[in-house]
Amino acid sequence: MASKKAVLMTSWGRGTGGADTVVRVTAEELQRRGVDVDILNHHYRGPFVLDTSSGSRTFRSTDEVVSSIDWSKYAVLHNGTSSMTDIELTGIQRRSPCMPQVYTAHGVTLHETIHGDADYQRYFGTLPEAEKRLVIEKMKRDPRIGMQNTSFAHADRVLHMSMSAVNMFAYYYPEYADIASSLPHGSDMYRHDNRQTVARAAEIRRELGGGKVILYSGRLTTQKGVSDLADAFRIVNERTPDAKLLVMGGYGSAEKLVLDRLTPKQRKNVTIHPWVDSESERAAHYKASDVLVLPSHYETFGMAVLEAMMLGTPVVVSNIDGPAELWVQPGFAYGSVPRDVLSIADNIEYVLHFNPPQVVGNAKAAQRYAKRRYSIANVANALLALYDYESQKKGGAEMVDSRDREDFYSTLADLTGEEHFRETGKKYTRGIIASLPSEDKFAQEVYPSSTRDAKKSNGLSQATIFYSTPGFRHRGIIVKKVTPKELEILEKASRRMTGTNRIPEIIEVDRKELLVAQQRIYGPEMLSLLLRSPQEASVLVKDAAYWLKDFHGPADLSTYEIGQTLAYRKFMERLQAYRERFGKSDDFRNIHRLVEEKWKPKKFRSPMGVVHGDMSPIHLFYEDGNVYGIDFNASHNGATNEDPGMFIGNTEYHLRHNGLPQDRVNSYVQSFLDAYGTPLETGFYLARSYFSKATMASRPDGLLAASRRLLEKPFDISLIDVTG
Repeated sequence: MASKKAVLMTSWGRGTGGADTVVRVTAEELQRRGVDVDILNHHYRGPFVLDTSSGSRTFRSTDEVVSSIDWSKYAVLHNGTSSMTDIELTGIQRRSPCMPQVYTAHGVTLHETIHGDADYQRYFGTLPEAEKRLVIEKMKRDPRIGMQNTSFAHADRVLHMSMSAVNMFAYYYPEYADIASSLPHGSDMYRHDNRQTVARAAEIRRELGGGKVILYSGRLTTQKGVSDLADAFRIVNERTPDAKLLVMGGYGSAEKLVLDRLTPKQRKNVTIHPWVDSESERAAHYKASDVLVLPSHYETFGMAVLEAMMLGTPVVVSNIDGPAELWVQPGFAYGSVPRDVLSIADNIEYVLHFNPPQVVGNAKAAQRYAKRRYSIANVANALLALYDYESQKKGGAEMVDSRDREDFYSTLADLTGEEHFRETGKKYTRGIIASLPSEDKFAQEVYPSSTRDAKKSNGLSQATIFYSTPGFRHRGIIVKKVTPKELEILEKASRRMTGTNRIPEIIEVDRKELLVAQQRIYGPEMLSLLLRSPQEASVLVKDAAYWLKDFHGPADLSTYEIGQTLAYRKFMERLQAYRERFGKSDDFRNIHRLVEEKWKPKKFRSPMGVVHGDMSPIHLFYEDGNVYGIDFNASHNGATNEDPGMFIGNTEYHLRHNGLPQDRVNSYVQSFLDAYGTPLETGFYLARSYFSKATMASRPDGLLAASRRLLEKPFDISLIDVTG
């Protein structure tokens, strides 16, 4: 058995495109979790190169790989290539019998061979099913396909990127269907959605000479549809003379597949880049582009699609296989017909010219979805659970800490669609509250002043209590008193928010005493990150916008009147309560008049759903790559457009209170609005937030003046200034 958590991954090597990118990004994320990851690189007839934390080592043959590597070091072998024979994989298994082999099939060679030639694909489609099976079994004996057959035969688990790929695999290899699962790739490209990337993107556009930028990113092969894109660009460039084609390719011939198909004049609008290995530079190229196009003849996932979406770039992709299931059918990408040049050109022109606001809105929705579901943190959790599952079946190492097991297995179930993983995760855990040893209960009690004399009941305290839970998956539990409405909100949100955006997990509820035990969050709060990491601030506040949209949940647009809202009623209550204190202030009298006469009768359209009510950067925390919201005592049901104003007001207050210049504060607010949108009534809710803070301030004049300005004029970011 491996003595520690260590994984050996195999890859084609740097510069070979999306498959290698996946391996490296995943390895880096696992290493952040304390897992040692080595990478064995092999590209066709080249040497094997083992990359470890202590350096690299080169092997001349697979025999040397098998005999020289210390296989007992590794808990899992995760193959992303098919470079070894049956004898070699058997030898590895003998050297480390408890080490499971996981194989990620970036494609199925048998399927690609049949569908790589359009004429043969049509011929194969005409055959009776019995003859198709004979053809398939004969093709499996082809040496070009045999290496992948060997990988399938030795794998404990075969991973595909979509259910369509799983079903296709099961058609060709029914004998291995029971070990196939759909687990998508993950990416951390969203971390580069910042000012530096935007600045570099603007520089790239200038280098290209401006105009509409069409990007291709990936291997330069016929199967990827690169020639089809060149033919489509010829059409687009005739209609849009300032269009530019930017090809960012791995191995392959751009001369033959792209340039030879264009006129000399059109070639001047084409820029060919070798594969860009730097993630930040690749992000800038996505950001610089008006559309990414991936017109593959066959595609299981499309890593470039995910990366582009995470940066808000619209995508045109072939409406086949994995991309159809994952991107086109849900409405996140525009689907073209493979090999159909006119279809590709029409989709490109649709993105470039038709209804830009709608295209931008779709791209933002795709960005939120991609970040939530396919963040590398989310996928790494699931992958560790899968490693743990396969390893424990063979009596190998535990790959997941007991406190994380149920969470990680639940994520694995969500991403694969296989519920048995969730049930397995629960079996590995023990009860939390009921089975805590008595010496662990009330290990540390923190009594807020309002509950200092609270009584304990049913083993839970009405005060705030931190439990220490050694041996359990929860590093700590917080127990607090809630209102019935807050409990309702918490339970709804916990069922819905299971991706990157979350609330602390509910462990147990005492409905009689209205006590809730929740997972304690150990990560930093957003405010502290904003103050110490200005270069990441725009990404952080966008995280807040995405968390808030998830918290609101799915809702239909409805018309509502400001005077009917809870926010209006609370605004008026504060106005009345503090009339004597601020009665001589012109600002106060004007605010009262504006709220009553101008805003009370106004009607707006807004999604109706769960409203946070007190959204603030001190209520959002980060832990293990996830965003957690806390403090829901002001939550209610109503017009969700209330929340952006409250978040802006609270954020502006805290940042300014900590000495940040107003222009930096405004830039952070703008990043939030770019991600969330700017509801027309934002100014009203922001004015209410400023007024509430004015009633608590020793010198309220600036806050009152800001509140008045926001009520007088349509919301404008330049009005966010309380210094005057």
